[in-house]
Amino acid sequence: MRYAYLLLAVIALSAGVSAQGSGKPSALSVLEYKWKASPPRSALLDSDPFTANDDARQTARDQKIADRANPERIRRNEPLLVPTRRNTTPTDLPSDRYIGATFTYQIKVENTGAQTVQEVVWEYAFLDPASGKVLRSMTFQTAAKIKPGERDTLKETSRTLPPFLAAAPAGERITVKSVRYSDGTVWKADPK
Repeated sequence: MRYAYLLLAVIALSAGVSAQGSGKPSALSVLEYKWKASPPRSALLDSDPFTANDDARQTARDQKIADRANPERIRRNEPLLVPTRRNTTPTDLPSDRYIGATFTYQIKVENTGAQTVQEVVWEYAFLDPASGKVLRSMTFQTAAKIKPGERDTLKETSRTLPPFLAAAPAGERITVKSVRYSDGTVWKADPK
């Protein structure tokens, strides 16, 4: 009988811990958010800033060689030399530039509650500016010790590329999904 009471007490306590905070707003306020791209290390090391200049010089040399050789080739009824055109304009689109890059997503939060935050699960979503629909989202689980009244910046990296729109930039939305406190209680956002 003693074990039955102990079991009921454990079940009641665990139900209270897992459900605490559901339906109520989180005691964690998002103050700022942003993301940035970090190009892959190999792209930084392999890119030569003087490539366009070298290509232009080589094209000029090829043109001079063709200009000298073509009068003789005309007399002999040989095909003319045509200098090779080199592409000296950048061709990288945003998707090309970020292949292999890592992206840092970060939010600045403030603990407005009475308990110390241990862990935050948050979502960084990109929205279509016209319809408001989610184009892409990433969910992160970040360990952080944020005491009541303190602020902290939560950072996570991902290889997930933000959507690029030609007409307008995508909107952004941050959602705190759950907060785990130092006493073991967990606040969870209501599923939508």
